[in-house]
Amino acid sequence: MLCRMSTDFPWLVDGPGHSPYMLFLPGLLGDEHLFSPVTGLLSEHGYTSIRTSYPWRPFTLHSFAHDLLARLPHAPVVVVGTSMGAYLAQLLATLAPVRIQGVVLVNTFASAAAVMGNIRWLLRAPWLPGGWLKQQIRKGLTPEHFGHDPVNQSRVLDVLDRLPPRALHARLRALAGQPTLPPHPERVPAVVFFTRGDPTVPDAQRSALLERVHPLYVYEFTAGGHFPYLAQPARFHDVLLTAHQHLTGATR
Repeated sequence: MLCRMSTDFPWLVDGPGHSPYMLFLPGLLGDEHLFSPVTGLLSEHGYTSIRTSYPWRPFTLHSFAHDLLARLPHAPVVVVGTSMGAYLAQLLATLAPVRIQGVVLVNTFASAAAVMGNIRWLLRAPWLPGGWLKQQIRKGLTPEHFGHDPVNQSRVLDVLDRLPPRALHARLRALAGQPTLPPHPERVPAVVFFTRGDPTVPDAQRSALLERVHPLYVYEFTAGGHFPYLAQPARFHDVLLTAHQHLTGATR
C-alpha cells in the first residue's frame, strides 16, 4: 500500500498501481479505512484501489470533486461510493464523464436536499464544542443502521468518535449546500446496491435514484444495514467484481 496524505484529505493506494482503477468514497460516518477489507481482496485480483475521505476544513462537494479529479490518474476509473460518497460519485460523473468509466452507488439517494430535510435542524441549532453534534447523530442511529451487527456498529462509531466536531459539521454543511445534481450523463453506466431493511434512505429516494441514473441493474444485500461492505467484505468484493465487469464490459 502506498499512503499519501495531503494537507486536506488522505489518499491511500492499494494494489499494483496501474489499471484497472477503483476510487472508494465513504459516507458521512465513514473514512478511508472502512473499505480496507474489500480493497485488500481486490489487490489480490490485480485491481488498484484508491481510498480517500473528506477534508476536515469547510468545503463544498463541488470543490472537493475537482480536488479528487486533480489527484486521480489519467486513466479510466470506476467510482464506488456509499451514501454521501455515492452522491459525490454522481457529481463526479457529471463533471468528468470522459474520465469516469462507471459508478457503483451503495445505499444512496438522488437529492441531498430531500435527505437533509430530516436533519437540517442540526445545522440551524447552535454548534457547541465538545461533541454536541456527534451526540445528536448518535441518537439517530438504531441497530437497523448496522444490520444488528455489533462489530459493524463498533467500527462506524469509532470513526464518529475520532472525527473532530468541526469535521462532521463541515461534511453536513457540504451536503446541505449542494445544489440539485445535473442530469446523469448517458455515457457513464451505473450499478446500484441497496440493503434490505436499511432505514437510512427513504423508499422515495431509492426510486428517485433509479429514475435518475437508469442503472444497468440493482443488487440487494440481505444483511449489513447501511454498511454491507463491513458486514460482508468477501461477499461485497464478489458482487463488486461482477459490477465492475458489467460497467467496463471487461472479463477478467
